Amino acid sequence: MSERSPVDTQEAPAVRPPRLPPLHWRRVVHGGRRFVLRQPVDITVEVRDGLWIHECAPLGIVAYAPTRAESLNAFRLDFAACWASVAQESDENLTEDARDLKRALLDLVEHVEE
Repeated sequence: MSERSPVDTQEAPAVRPPRLPPLHWRRVVHGGRRFVLRQPVDITVEVRDGLWIHECAPLGIVAYAPTRAESLNAFRLDFAACWASVAQESDENLTEDARDLKRALLDLVEHVEE
């Protein structure tokens, strides 16, 4: 019978999950509203520590949840909330960063269908 030496986990190579392709959305639908975009928004997709993560860095949106569907719903909710609370707000009530986000949203969204 041979003896096995214990495995040194500090030297074990890290296992990286496969890279998932980004999403390119031309519209975002949430709560009966359809945001039609002038150009596609790029959404990175990751699965890390048991969570699905969907991120659009230029808009500062990071949504995550245990399932893909829940994470995508959270992304849609965050997008709609940014539109309602930032893009529709008057500039004097926004910080400089929020005004930058407002301009990005107004440049991105062609129109909203109710």
